[in-house]
Amino acid sequence: MGKTLVVKLGKRRISIVDDSCLKQDCRYFLHDRPCKFHKKEGVLCHSCPYFEKIGRRVAVIKLDALGDVLRTMAILPPLRNEYPDSSIVWITRENAIPLFENVEFVDEVLDYGDPFTTHLLQTASFDLVINPDTSRAAMLMASLCKAKEKVGFFLGNSGQIISSNHKAHEWFLMGINDNIKKRNTRTYQQIILDMLELNESDTYIPLNLSKKDKEDGEAFCKEKTLDRRGPIIGLNTGAGRRWQNKIWPIAHYEELIERLLRRKVQVLLLGGIDEKLKIDILKKKFGDKVVSGGCDNSLRKFLSVLDICNVVVSSDTMAAHAALALGKKLVVFFGPTSINEFEVYGRGIKLSANIDCLACYRSTCDRKPNCMDLLKPEIVEDAILQLL
Repeated sequence: MGKTLVVKLGKRRISIVDDSCLKQDCRYFLHDRPCKFHKKEGVLCHSCPYFEKIGRRVAVIKLDALGDVLRTMAILPPLRNEYPDSSIVWITRENAIPLFENVEFVDEVLDYGDPFTTHLLQTASFDLVINPDTSRAAMLMASLCKAKEKVGFFLGNSGQIISSNHKAHEWFLMGINDNIKKRNTRTYQQIILDMLELNESDTYIPLNLSKKDKEDGEAFCKEKTLDRRGPIIGLNTGAGRRWQNKIWPIAHYEELIERLLRRKVQVLLLGGIDEKLKIDILKKKFGDKVVSGGCDNSLRKFLSVLDICNVVVSSDTMAAHAALALGKKLVVFFGPTSINEFEVYGRGIKLSANIDCLACYRSTCDRKPNCMDLLKPEIVEDAILQLL
């Protein structure tokens, strides 16, 4: 807030605000509303003890699926450590914006689909723009940005893909060459942090639940009479619409549930609207012996339900990344996607079948039995028991 000055105008005296004391270079300054410290404590710019001058202005562009956005959020802790006085803007699609609630590493989250975002990127200047994807939409946006430095991928004058450094070029080649992809032994996080020349020792996914999120989870437990003292095993039955070949057969889920119920553990079925039929079938078979987490939850509600689990079982999908971000133990299985790229942060077991076509990156498969068929329930059960 600026100081109030009284100015004589003819015979009238009027009050005006002297905005010379406004600190628009503060990382907490908001253009259209008071900052959080003014709202909480009433402090004013000219005497605010929380002032933090912006050093570098950083923009991160990540537009892909929710799971990809989540795993890329792991760059935020080392990015903030490297540039502690930076202002970080993250551009993503509307459906991913709820992931950033309560994430203090990011100063602003922008919706890729909002015309304001495009106009801002065409007028604002950044010190660093990060785009780890070769999707045309992401590269076009990175190309529009005015920045002193760009890391990752953007478009050249004739539309060709430009890699910012040799590490980025290696990632680009992995995306277009299956043989190189299969030879890779590094996790996605290691690859991206190498591209950014950031320290990977302090990386994690900064997904934070609010007080309300946690209360929602406790209310769900009470409603479904789940006992938090006993192990709750979350079975995530979905894999997204793109990767049908990631989906574990329903017969395998049925056998796994039977095995878990014999061990007196609580089973929670997880999924979205696409998994409703599958979850209905499992509920019909097992009745009150299993609990459905619901199929029409908002993203935040899904996270609050996921948070009550002790162990989560999932294919390589958003729920798996979210479980790890929430500190859960994870059994995760792989078929068409890379087992090596997935980071479990020391809290998970990665499973795959003994078959020669792993990491084929095909959305569907006509091979019988396929990689998911060959991953037997007793193997998954054994992995769960190791984590309990």
